[in-house]
Formats: sequence, structure tokens, C-alpha cells
Amino acid sequence: MLFSDMGRVLLSVTEDTSGAHDALLGGSTAASNRRRYGDQTLRNSRDNFVLAVAKHGLGRRDIPPCITFFAPVRTDEAGRFAWHQDAAKPGDSSISGPR
Repeated sequence: MLFSDMGRVLLSVTEDTSGAHDALLGGSTAASNRRRYGDQTLRNSRDNFVLAVAKHGLGRRDIPPCITFFAPVRTDEAGRFAWHQDAAKPGDSSISGPR
């Protein structure tokens, strides 16, 4: 379940064939896109969140940590974050709905 800051259930994941979701690192940033793709002009998750909340009079401080579905991030033996491409397969799905 995903909860609001007031403890209300916003969403329940009722079925998941992937299990490859990232709740540790959050969305992409301008710096991560630059490192990965070599392009500073690409939109990224954090800037998109800022644009979305600004429409409601909110700012960067108001954005909670996010979960990135179908992002197979795990930790390796050394405790470093690693992308495990084989963890997400074509056809994987998560089914969710309001609670």
C-alpha cells in the first residue's frame, strides 16, 4: 500500500508479476541523465515532479520519496546499487487501484 502523509491509503498493489521496483533511489535527476545519456536537455523525474506540484502551489520540499515501478534496482555484495536488467521481463505487470 502507498500512504499519504496523513496515513491514508492512496493505492494498493494487488498483483505483481515483476517484483522489480525501486523504492531506494527514486527518480532520475539532471545529473543522472547526463551521466547515463550524455544529454543535459533530457527531462528527468525530479524536475517533472517539481513542475507537477508547482501547479498546486507546492515546491521541491513538498515532494516525498518516490517509488519507480519496473526499475530493477538491487544492492550488490558490496552494498552498492546495481541495475539488474534480467529482473524485469517483457509482459511483467503490476495491478493497482484506489483503496
